[in-house]
Amino acid sequence: MNEEVTDDNDPLRGLEASFGLHYIGQTIGRTVSKIRADMVYRLERLERYTEYVLGMYYTYDQRQYAEAEVFRLQVELAELHEELINTLVMAPDIGRPIYINT
Repeated sequence: MNEEVTDDNDPLRGLEASFGLHYIGQTIGRTVSKIRADMVYRLERLERYTEYVLGMYYTYDQRQYAEAEVFRLQVELAELHEELINTLVMAPDIGRPIYINT
């Protein structure tokens, strides 16, 4: 009565056979922790460059450079956000909690 539905194209199936679900969970957790740390670092830099853009005591060249850095950091944050989503998509599939270092 309880037939397990399997998908031969499931990417986790091969990983499970090779490493086990515990290893996969640890790997996802480490990846998410690294992405989170990268995002925090870039957010801190974004805050600093935003202060340059808004500051009255900076030269025109400093503000132009800061505007370019703000744009670059926004693009990097968007890429990290996409990577985070793609990493977390696998988390429910392994059926166990993912621990993220904060």
